[in-house]
Amino acid sequence: MPPLMRAAFALTLLVGVSAGAQAAVLYQNTNIAPVAADSVAFVGPLYNSFTTDSTGQVNMVSLILDNQGDVNRRGLVEIDLYDNSGNSPNNLIAVLGDAFDSQLTGSPTNFALTALALSLSPDTRYWIGLSDASTMGMSNIEWSIAGASTGFGVAGEFNASTLNGLFPNNLNPPYEMCVSSGGSVDQSCPLGRQAPPPAPTPEPATLALLGIGLTGLGLLRRRRGA
Repeated sequence: MPPLMRAAFALTLLVGVSAGAQAAVLYQNTNIAPVAADSVAFVGPLYNSFTTDSTGQVNMVSLILDNQGDVNRRGLVEIDLYDNSGNSPNNLIAVLGDAFDSQLTGSPTNFALTALALSLSPDTRYWIGLSDASTMGMSNIEWSIAGASTGFGVAGEFNASTLNGLFPNNLNPPYEMCVSSGGSVDQSCPLGRQAPPPAPTPEPATLALLGIGLTGLGLLRRRRGA
């Protein structure tokens, strides 16, 4: 194969691979106007299901939330991932992040959790769950309810709350969210306000070095004191 043709073939292959690695939207109804909202503290925990694709990757979750115009702004809601059992949320898989009352307003707002890097089972149902995690009074955060049971990946999924029970999306309008396998700047899910990144967990080697350093510092102080 001539060098020029070989280069063109390689470029075509590279473009094809890049196109195949593009983000996939798994669930999206945040572009539907909300008609109501449920309070996480009084109605929840609240849940909405989605299904992974053949890759099992989830990297971004965006939710439509508000804080009811809360003036105290001391509450927070924990956003979790659950596995599925009998079309119901089951075991807690991961804590995805927190939404603080102070990060939101009285108007429905996109609240995004990015760079999640979750590797889940392919073609499997999971649940996003919101629960009140406040320690200084209840959270005023609400999760918006879509005005219709339409949207990408919405059909065949479920929504649930502790107060109202479990419903198929086609019988009870679901909560508004977007789930994608894309990166942190993936435009397929609205970015809006973002959850703060989780605090890094020190690796064992780092902890060991820190312990050695603190021990050495203590010995140095003793020698100076002597």
